[in-house]
Amino acid sequence: MIPAKIDNPISITTIREKGVESIVDWFDQHKQSFYALGWSYLRNQQQMEELFYRSIIKIHKELPRFKRETSFEMWVTSIFIHICREFSDDRRLQASEEGEQHKDLFKALDQLKKFEKEALVLTYVKGFSQEEAAHLLQVSVETMKEHLFSGIQSLKKEMGYGSSINGCKEYHKDYIDYLERTLDRSKKIDFEVHIYHCQDCQEDLATFQDVMLNLTERIKDLHVPSGFMENVKDKLAEVENHRQQKNKKRKRMGLVFVSVFALLMGTGYFSGAFTNLYYTWTEKDLELRAFLQHGLGERLNLEAESNGVKIKIKSAIADDVQTLVFYEIEDTKEKNQYVINYDDGVFVENENEIMSPVTYPRNYPPDLKSEVNNEEKNVYQGKISLLRLTAKNGTIKLKITKLQKLIRDSSDRNGFRPNEKMEYKTGEWNFEIPLTKQPSIEYALDKETEVEGIPVRFDKLTIAPTATILQYGITNKQSEKRIAALNFDNLEVNNKKVKADMYGSSFFNLQQGMNWRTFQMQFDPLLEKNQKR
Repeated sequence: MIPAKIDNPISITTIREKGVESIVDWFDQHKQSFYALGWSYLRNQQQMEELFYRSIIKIHKELPRFKRETSFEMWVTSIFIHICREFSDDRRLQASEEGEQHKDLFKALDQLKKFEKEALVLTYVKGFSQEEAAHLLQVSVETMKEHLFSGIQSLKKEMGYGSSINGCKEYHKDYIDYLERTLDRSKKIDFEVHIYHCQDCQEDLATFQDVMLNLTERIKDLHVPSGFMENVKDKLAEVENHRQQKNKKRKRMGLVFVSVFALLMGTGYFSGAFTNLYYTWTEKDLELRAFLQHGLGERLNLEAESNGVKIKIKSAIADDVQTLVFYEIEDTKEKNQYVINYDDGVFVENENEIMSPVTYPRNYPPDLKSEVNNEEKNVYQGKISLLRLTAKNGTIKLKITKLQKLIRDSSDRNGFRPNEKMEYKTGEWNFEIPLTKQPSIEYALDKETEVEGIPVRFDKLTIAPTATILQYGITNKQSEKRIAALNFDNLEVNNKKVKADMYGSSFFNLQQGMNWRTFQMQFDPLLEKNQKR
């Protein structure tokens, strides 16, 4: 009932050593089943060639991450299906290039629900067991059985067998296992005794068997066009040739760059200007790039991996306001983005020894508008705020045990749904982050004014590398009119404007006379290492 799989004489070691060529050979041996699988999503020969081409490229790129937790064929199929889905979502349907027989079959499959069709083609076209197919579709085996049953029932109707099912409901769940010969012996005996006396179950079972055999046998007749793999190989060769030409051009450019670089070094130009240019080339995160260009912090690139997710600590900057940690999270197995929630699953194990509890860490919501977070579906770059250091130097022992899955708003690519049911990824990621606290400058203001007739006093301005803090006070002596807090748009310092942090206003419990309440408002950093008084 389930088609037999082809034994693969090409070892994984050979594939790793020979690269793309061996992957192409492997696909050549398995082209029949993968062609049928792809054709259940697509109907255009050119798209099919593009599907195989992209799959081979993707598999070659991801090959270092294959860890033999599943079979190589299952791993390849998971990538192949993902690309099939992307193609089928965007395709413009064109006339089938196969015979009428196959048109009818695939048209019938197209009428099924997506999960029904995928369950059927993985089991009866690709030849995976129920357990393997369930793993690929990320559902339980019981759910997989339900998908197969409803899929065969739907296909039965589309293939002209009718939609009625008259057998005993309590035995429906055994139909497929019995026909696939995977039913437990005791259940098999009980089922055979029952169908011997039940005409309705006999008729149901016979119809199910016809549909399953019909699907498998007709798929076998779907031929791969002559020259199909040759066309795929030609495209691979064409792209590889183009890549080599680009590399040659880059090498020539590199020689020119080395010459210019040597000239710059010889003239003493290797200073701030070149540093700015270097980080412009090498750092995509605009905020982190600005810090690095101003000599605030340095590249760390500390990595830890757990449960299929890799976290990289790119850099960390400490000052008298906070400790700012820039990170990158990559889901190495699936297309998910995760963020670090600063108050859930993040611990500084030596916090009491090296950090001050006077200030509370800032909350930085996910930045979904940045280009870097819209390039790849499995990578997210962000930042978290930790308490400030008490000493000038220290090493933070950071432990992360939980990540929050980022659920984007489908109606807005730059939005997310915070009220959705939260999903998390657990694991353990440990880092030791060396830090040197950057100096801050405080300016005593001692200026007083009125807002809507209410006295307001500006006490102090703190310019730190990671933030600009304005401390002010409000008195509410008048019982008939009060101001809870001030809303700021921006702050101008030495002809340079910085925007207010919409999450950066806080009550500062500092007693400065009767009826005065003290607040702090955080603005973007000025990014001037040596601010003049």
